[in-house]
Amino acid sequence: MNAALIYNAHSAGHHTGHFVNDGQVLQHHLDDYIFPDEVYKPTEINYPYPFPSTFDHPETIARLETVYKAFENWGLLERFKVVAATPATDSELLTTHPTSYLEYLRNLCQHQPGAFAAEATPIATHSYEAARLSAGAALTAGRLVLSGATQRAFALTRPPGHHAATQQAGGFCLLNNAAILANYALTQPGIKRILLLDWDIHHGNGTQEIFWHDARVLFNSFHQFGPGIYPGSGAVTEIGAGVGRGYTVNVPLPTDCPDPLYQAVFEQVTTTLSAQYEPDLIIVSAGQDGHFGDLHHLYLWEENSGLGLTAQHYYNLTRHVLKLADNYCGGRCVFIQEGGYNLTNLANSVLNIGAALLDLPIMVQEQIPSSFSHLSLPTAEAIIAPIQANLQEFWNFNL
Repeated sequence: MNAALIYNAHSAGHHTGHFVNDGQVLQHHLDDYIFPDEVYKPTEINYPYPFPSTFDHPETIARLETVYKAFENWGLLERFKVVAATPATDSELLTTHPTSYLEYLRNLCQHQPGAFAAEATPIATHSYEAARLSAGAALTAGRLVLSGATQRAFALTRPPGHHAATQQAGGFCLLNNAAILANYALTQPGIKRILLLDWDIHHGNGTQEIFWHDARVLFNSFHQFGPGIYPGSGAVTEIGAGVGRGYTVNVPLPTDCPDPLYQAVFEQVTTTLSAQYEPDLIIVSAGQDGHFGDLHHLYLWEENSGLGLTAQHYYNLTRHVLKLADNYCGGRCVFIQEGGYNLTNLANSVLNIGAALLDLPIMVQEQIPSSFSHLSLPTAEAIIAPIQANLQEFWNFNL
């Protein structure tokens, strides 16, 4: 089979709990523990919908179960080479995270379950085990691709990883799955340059920090950026440092950005970078929370946040990445699940990614709501111009 699906089926031990909203405080309930949430305060959230009295944390095991069931219902499981994830070893984690940070996570799980490892990022008794398994899913995918057992692989896994920095959790992330895979891949024969794409709506600040000084990984993130939008990083002026200067390429996108504009920017930037960098492997931090209906959850709400993307957009992004992989790295590419929290939207978007990986026609077609049809948006050239200005000594975007 030409494409593998790595499924992290045993990550339910990473409980994230639920919240009770009394109008003043969100009380976080996780197993037998109750903690006030210190970041999301109902009185400070300009939420345009009725406030729920109780709701689940958005990063749950249901995210994986729903996608896996959709693959099964649409007949994709039988077309994938389905492989179970195995946990990352300590030596594999230590390529990216120091012993002190791993011990910090272990101790939190053992002694402070129910607490937060970082903002919005709760810890349960078995969270560290689930995080090791999540990183292991990315590594399992990478080994299959690098060994030639398959050209393409998708790691359907949680918790996500791209907000986890060298020594800091954040944004639902504990260990940086994509970075751990990249560091492993760089030890393998023939892998000297990796293009690490990130299309999650939130900037991959952890991945950026890890490879800030490293020219062996070209980090290219497409995300929203602006006042109040998490995590607050990802400006075009953030381009790396030292020998890694020029190897961080951030592409901020406007609110409600629709499929055609996103696709035009994505294709021009990634095609330009790939042609000049010639990667040996492509890794994608694939977060589908740019879908037009994804960020309505109270715990995800940020004013002016959200893109206007459809499920079919992720099919088109994937097909373009596969073309780049065929052109520059023998087809080798690994996709790793990051964000995406509305279960229906996530399932539809990842179904389309799966169909693209399997060379099948698009599965789900959606119509963008009419509220997105009269937007005043910049052109692709206007979005790329400041990127070119900041990186012109390193890359030529042919404007």
